Amino acid sequence: MLEIILSLPNICDPAFLSGLFEALLSSAETRGVAPVPIEEKTEKNTLQLFTLWLTANCTTLPMTTGISGTLVFGLDLAVASIVIVLSTLLFMLPVAWMGMMGPKTGMRQMVQTRYYFGYYLSIGIALLQIATLIGYTIMTSIVSGQTLTAVSGGDLSLVVGITISVVGALPISFLGYKYLHYIDQYLWAPSFVALVIIAGVSGKTLANTGAETVAISPRSVLTFAAACASLCTSWAPLVSDFAVYIDPSTPRIKIFLYVYAGYSVPSILLLILGAAVGAAVPANETWAEAYGLYSVGGIINAMNSPLGGFGKFVSVLLAFSVLGLTACTLYSLSISFQSLHPLLSRLPRYLYSLVIVAIIVPISTVASSNFYNSLSNFLSVVGYWTASYTSIALTEHFYFRRGQYSADNVSDWDNPKALPLGFAALASLCCSFGLIVPSMDTAWYTGPIAVRIGDMGIQLGIALTSLIYIVLRGVESQWKGRGRSS
Repeated sequence: MLEIILSLPNICDPAFLSGLFEALLSSAETRGVAPVPIEEKTEKNTLQLFTLWLTANCTTLPMTTGISGTLVFGLDLAVASIVIVLSTLLFMLPVAWMGMMGPKTGMRQMVQTRYYFGYYLSIGIALLQIATLIGYTIMTSIVSGQTLTAVSGGDLSLVVGITISVVGALPISFLGYKYLHYIDQYLWAPSFVALVIIAGVSGKTLANTGAETVAISPRSVLTFAAACASLCTSWAPLVSDFAVYIDPSTPRIKIFLYVYAGYSVPSILLLILGAAVGAAVPANETWAEAYGLYSVGGIINAMNSPLGGFGKFVSVLLAFSVLGLTACTLYSLSISFQSLHPLLSRLPRYLYSLVIVAIIVPISTVASSNFYNSLSNFLSVVGYWTASYTSIALTEHFYFRRGQYSADNVSDWDNPKALPLGFAALASLCCSFGLIVPSMDTAWYTGPIAVRIGDMGIQLGIALTSLIYIVLRGVESQWKGRGRSS
């Protein structure tokens, strides 16, 4: 397997790449940000929603967050597991609910955003989304690259490992919605098998915990809960992107449950596995040394080391487990770029995937050596704005539109005059940070509220955003008579 990886650069022959590119173009999805018309929303296989989210989350990313619960925050495994289960089950509820809007409206999530933030102000949300998804893609590519480098004993450079991770997902994102769902029906299986193997082979070591636990405090519990919640809410600005072709007559409960279970089941299991690994690292000199050399990727390879050559093969499978997740983020990134301006929507979606990869690879290379910890801390902050965004979307839908999907006039999606001004949504989002910031507990900043009780930024942000939005949206409606698209 290692020899195959090392030979990958040799296949980059111009003729081969040209033929591959033409083949991809002929099969690629051509629709961009424009809403999917009713006659094209014919997909009845809703199980593909479950397998897509299963693939996207059956990766090493949840393990990375789980490790922090015991290794960084000092929680014991039992407490960390309770926090993981409760946080995931709670904060995935609104995200899964938003997933039902895709089939009903046929609109991508950033297009739906125009019905809250208006045509022009939604550009700011799209930029936030682009930055968020690029950040997550960088983090997953670093973990994947570190794993490949650890497997090779350093023979495969980290730059090449990161490049393989990102470029490997490019063809899937090129092909678009239909093929993304089709491939993800099967892509989760090897990742799942590899994760079962790594858990089984390291079971005895996982039982020997050596992390120094601190006295359980609300601060450590709530701060770790915020990290788990961020993993959930960060999906809100793209969840509908993968359901726009589904038959709108499909029972909403099926869509909700498939999205909810597809995320929650693998995430909870892998977060707990990560927490167990984090608790065991201090008691295992080999794992601790591997963590110091290659971070999470080193631990993964060390966990598989008792299996010899087969263990390296399992580690490679885990390194490639992020392909489905990366393909999803590249796909939504291209949609987000197209939503910025009508001129950008005229360019083929696949061009943005190429540009994004060209940006991500060099940044990931730099971040892996200098800024990985800072990047992880930055991504933990992502949950704050996505939580407020989720609050606005659900308040708009349930309070102002009374839960009626027909209240969204889809034909207004690109008509600035027919859409809300968006000042209410923007002001609500910005004002919510007046309470979020004092409640934040990050490596960069700890607010006065967080010092006393822990990180409550997401919870308080959701509540305050909704209250402010109800007031300001009503004022905006009366002022301009543009309270809702109809």
